[in-house]
Amino acid sequence: MICSLISLVFLLGSALASAGVTKRERPAASERSGVLWKSDPFKPFLEIDAQVARAGEKLRAMPLSPLLNSPIERFRLTGIGGVHSSRMAVVEDGKGRFYILLPGSHIGTRNGRVVQIHPDHVIIEERMKTSSGEEKREEIKLNLHIGGQEGRP
Repeated sequence: MICSLISLVFLLGSALASAGVTKRERPAASERSGVLWKSDPFKPFLEIDAQVARAGEKLRAMPLSPLLNSPIERFRLTGIGGVHSSRMAVVEDGKGRFYILLPGSHIGTRNGRVVQIHPDHVIIEERMKTSSGEEKREEIKLNLHIGGQEGRP
C-alpha cells in the first residue's frame, strides 16, 4: 500500500514536469505578507520617528497622580488613621474624590511632599526656587476637617 502511494506521487510529479508545470519560487523576503524581515533579531520591529519620540517624552513629563494636578489649597483633610509609627491621612479634592496620603507622598502643583502626619493635622513641605536661583522651603499645615470647620490652611 505504501509502495503504491509513493509510486503514485512519483508518477504525478513526473507527469506535471512533462506538462511544463514548474515549482513555484519562494517569494522574496520583502514580499512575504507585507512585512520586511530583518536579519538582526534584536532590532526593534518599529522604527520610531524623532518627532514621535519627543512627543512621548512630553507625555511622560505629565503628572501621573491626580494629587499632582491641583494646588494644595484645593484639598481638604478629612481623616487620619493608624498609630504613631504608621499613620495615613485621607484628603478630598474639589470634585469629591478621596485620596490616601502617607509620609513621603507628593501632593500639589508646586512639588509638595508630606513630611509628617499628626493626629489632628498634616505638614506638607513645598520646595520652590526663587528668581535668584536659591531653594526656598515652605511648610503648609492642613488641619483635620471636623464638623463645620474647614481644614484648609
